Amino acid sequence: MLLVIPMIGLIAVPFVAIGLALFGLPLTWLLRKQAQKRWVGALAAGWSAFSGMLLFYAIDRLLLDFGQPGDVRFGSVGAIFGLPTGLAWWLLERRELAAQQE
Repeated sequence: MLLVIPMIGLIAVPFVAIGLALFGLPLTWLLRKQAQKRWVGALAAGWSAFSGMLLFYAIDRLLLDFGQPGDVRFGSVGAIFGLPTGLAWWLLERRELAAQQE
């Protein structure tokens, strides 16, 4: 089990990086000035979970072709990777802006 968890995390790294590039960077550009507000954290969590689902679904269907065409349940795995990524983005961005203001 100690080897399985890091291996799953390493498999997720390229997908999380693609999701950040496609969805996270535009969000950062739009909301950088409001990053200290709590509603941005909720938006980042929701947006990242949704974008994680979209990206995982797209990769699953376009590259791997798992499951049936109408089966979206498997794509919800992307939300597991996307949600903590969005929350980490928000916390790091808040800390960066707080350090700049001091």
